[in-house]
Amino acid sequence: MAEQVEILRDRWGIAHVYGDSEEAAFCGCGYAMAEDRIFQMVLRRRVVQGRIAEILGSGPGDRFVQQDRKSRIFALHRRARETVAKLPVETRRCLEAFTAGVNAFLHDRQGELDPLFTRYGGTPEPWSAADCIAIWDHLGQRFSFGWENEVPTTREAEEPLEVQPLLDDEAQICSAEDFNRSYPEVYERLRQQAAPEARPGAMSPPEAKLSHNWTVAGARSTTGKPILESDPQYSVDNPSFWYEVHLCGGRYNVRGIGVPGAPGLLIGWNERVAWGVTGLGGDDADLFCEKLNPENGDQYAWQGQWREFVRCRETILVKDGPAIEMEIRQTHHGPIIDELLAKPQKDRVFALQHALWAVPKCSLGALLELMRATNWATFRQALSHYVGPPGHFIYADVEGNIGYQAGTTTPKRRGDRTQPRTGWTGEDEWELLPFDELPSMLNPERNYIATANQLTAGSWYPYRVGSSIGGGPRSWRLRELFDADPERKFSPADFAVHIHKDSVCPAVRDLVDFALLALDDEDKTDEQTAEAVAVLQDWDRRLLVDSPAFPLARKILDCLDEGFLQGSELEERYPQKWAGVCALFNQLRRQVQQTGLLPDEPLVRQWLVNTFKKACYRRDQPLAPQADTTGWVRQLVELEEPAAEEATASAAYIRHMPYMGVPEGIGAERFGSFNPDADLLSPPLQCPLVQTIWSQEGNSYCQIVDLADIDRSLALLAPGISENPQSPHHADQVPIWSTGGFREAPLGRTAVEAIAESAKFILY
Repeated sequence: MAEQVEILRDRWGIAHVYGDSEEAAFCGCGYAMAEDRIFQMVLRRRVVQGRIAEILGSGPGDRFVQQDRKSRIFALHRRARETVAKLPVETRRCLEAFTAGVNAFLHDRQGELDPLFTRYGGTPEPWSAADCIAIWDHLGQRFSFGWENEVPTTREAEEPLEVQPLLDDEAQICSAEDFNRSYPEVYERLRQQAAPEARPGAMSPPEAKLSHNWTVAGARSTTGKPILESDPQYSVDNPSFWYEVHLCGGRYNVRGIGVPGAPGLLIGWNERVAWGVTGLGGDDADLFCEKLNPENGDQYAWQGQWREFVRCRETILVKDGPAIEMEIRQTHHGPIIDELLAKPQKDRVFALQHALWAVPKCSLGALLELMRATNWATFRQALSHYVGPPGHFIYADVEGNIGYQAGTTTPKRRGDRTQPRTGWTGEDEWELLPFDELPSMLNPERNYIATANQLTAGSWYPYRVGSSIGGGPRSWRLRELFDADPERKFSPADFAVHIHKDSVCPAVRDLVDFALLALDDEDKTDEQTAEAVAVLQDWDRRLLVDSPAFPLARKILDCLDEGFLQGSELEERYPQKWAGVCALFNQLRRQVQQTGLLPDEPLVRQWLVNTFKKACYRRDQPLAPQADTTGWVRQLVELEEPAAEEATASAAYIRHMPYMGVPEGIGAERFGSFNPDADLLSPPLQCPLVQTIWSQEGNSYCQIVDLADIDRSLALLAPGISENPQSPHHADQVPIWSTGGFREAPLGRTAVEAIAESAKFILY
């Protein structure tokens, strides 16, 4: 018997899906998502399948063909098809119901889909549960940094690279005391492990620059219950990288965000619990060096014997070009990725082992379990089945608890693994870190938790989880805000205004403060420095564009971000750029607070003065794109993680898919829109920089959940829910985003009906 599904749309176009069963609710979710984002969904599926060149051609420098080759090598879609058959019955039913909803939309809109489908690929193929899993796993693979940093070492000497021992314990999220208080038996087990070895230096995975979140317990809340904010800080794209939805049926009454094409919510809340995520910078993949048989290139060595490669052939179709045949080889460690290397070697090849295919887990299934969690135990149980993308998960519930859990599946690492592992002896095989030994805590003594991609656990912890060895300006600033007055109680309004819109970068602030102390009378004689000192004397240290000090402060931030510690003796003491800069500044500030004077060390004083003067000399140079407060936000579907040097570009040009034209004024390596008519002009932004809490170009989604009254919760999804430029909800949240505001985000039916604007019914 068919079930009826109701889809209410609120004044912002957000879908609230009500079904009499869980399957009916997921069916409605699929239908609503397809209504809003079907073109984006289909393009993302093509990326995962390795079928972009089929509709876009080979691309400049064969870019699209190379992207398809990479996708075919990783074979996420094939692995997803294998995963579906192994899913628990209830998970498979929900995914199949979601796909039924997507396909019902495609059936209902036959011949009426967006004209872009005619231009790029014609009628979409039916959706499948494997599509959902592959799209989610692709998200996890994109945030796996470590193995790509092993690639340069495949061309270097075999000796391990020197690493640095610095760990900035002051920045850690989970302390030994809080872990021990939460899990005393596990803590004792960890104490028996070997002491941590040196942590990474220059060859470490890149520091994550995404996201921040925080939560306070009832003891620090004006409501007497926890409040939780999560701000994933992914560039404001058009349409949004995220998809927001509310589904209600069976055990589910939950809302939040996931990615178009899959029903899992990475960040969200239900009637009992709320959670948020920031990037962990996980290293959950390794290269394994495989030795070839010199007499038979079809074999590789394994523990004194020769094994045959597993082989499969793939055909890449190319628009307006000949099809490309490729063969993919695989060892028991994973696929051979030599064609992704700049200089393959003759007698060895490199296989990629990744947690996504090394463990029998399904992250999307874990998220469905997490979405119906009712307490800390069920929340952690769900995350024990999670692989990626690796994240710092924070938690709050209606009973008053707050918690933190490192969410990842990763091998044990006690030091820097910059070199590929040896593949043929069996002595370097993975041993996965047990879930219960990952950094975690419930109800920390300080009554708040704040994460911003910093160090997960400090020198007490025997393993390496995540890429950071310390903090960054955002994690540092959050600690300042919450520690300034340990007795202060925060309200939801405090979260929305005073913390969310905080625009102080403590690294820039301290560079100014310390440089002014370090400058002597002779240093101030040149014109640029004298003018800068005059401008900064009365500066309130906020990085807002209407401040007279903004251009200079922005240049100081650029100088720090470029890593002027690199190549100096200071880098040996304070490595990994932002983690090192913050550790240095924290040490200097403690000394200044105690003595009122900077230390006499010439190396430190000279670095402060030189960095300050570099910024002064650059003050009148044109600002980089990220400071252009009228940047473009373009029609987007993402192909791949941008290069590190692109990660600070403006909202117009970061994390964008390839487009068919070249925007005016942009170099030939850039691409225009799939649909120029859908381009949006951003309003002026007040705080457009990275490394502040209020970083508007990354404010793609945000939620504030009030556990004292769930229906008073707030959210924002910029620019809007719909990819259709003709929809009133294509960019209707841009005015809210540009001013740093929020909109209502209720969960209860009565509160939803109060803001509902339309309703439709479908059958499942």
